[in-house]
Amino acid sequence: MGTMDPTFNPVITDDSAAFSEQAVAAMEKELSKLQLTDSYQLLEKNR
Repeated sequence: MGTMDPTFNPVITDDSAAFSEQAVAAMEKELSKLQLTDSYQLLEKNR
């Protein structure tokens, strides 16, 4: 098998605090759009 194209390489190479904060903020923003509260409550109820 060949080497992976660097354009599509899923490895994060920037380990700076600024990038980490930006990435976490972006993930939290997207997560808040998903409206998963009801789903999490249902999962907790059916444990």
